[in-house]
Formats: sequence, C-alpha cells, structure tokens
Amino acid sequence: EIERTLALSPRVSSRVEAAWMGGTDLDRFSRYTFDAFENRLHGYPTASIRYDAGAVARTVTSWAARGWRADIFGDIAVVRDPGFGDRLRGYPGAGAAVELSGPFRTLWAVEWGYGFRAHSQALRMTAYRTF
Repeated sequence: EIERTLALSPRVSSRVEAAWMGGTDLDRFSRYTFDAFENRLHGYPTASIRYDAGAVARTVTSWAARGWRADIFGDIAVVRDPGFGDRLRGYPGAGAAVELSGPFRTLWAVEWGYGFRAHSQALRMTAYRTF
C-alpha cells in the first residue's frame, strides 16, 4: 500500500492511496472483499464484490473547522472476480460525508456514496459517544 497526505491549508487536507492485492486459487471464503471499515469502496454495498486479485486507488479531500468536518471521496477498483470470468473489471465510486460534534460528547456522521458501475447508492449514518 502506498499513501500520501497533503496539507493544503490549516483546514484543508487531501490524501491519495493505492493498494494491490493478489492471491491464487482462493476459495469463495478466502477472496478479498470491500467492507465498511478497512477496505472501503464508496457507493457499493458492503461485501458485494469479491475478488482474488486487483488494485484500488482512493482519494479524499477534507475541510475541517471547530466542531465539524466535510469530506469528498473518489475511488476506483480494478479487480478480477473468477465468478465473472478472468478479465479485470473496473468499479469507480464517489461520495461525500459530514461529521459533526453533538451534545453529550457525541459525534454524528453521515456518509453517502454512488457506485457508477452498478448505479448503486450507499448511505451510512453513525452516532458515537465517548466514555
């Protein structure tokens, strides 16, 4: 995995990352997948794409101020899923998110993404509370 973060100003930063994954003769339980935590692909439902080899490139630009942060995302995955043949398939996605600090030491987050290949949308709303 390769990643680079750029501080564009005190309130704006941008990050670019790229990763390559590969395996051979993986069964359906051992294949790679996109999830909601470590290996995201914005706009596609969690675990809807399984693959044995591929590359992913992601970028995010964030604006932050006191009590909030806004992000815009751009992702593309080029992966090979043996269930769909031996050729590589591209899965581009884009999205946006907002995080706000709330009352009682809470953090509220809303994230939306659009998957261009599947014409799918994914929305995730999260509330956190620190103890």
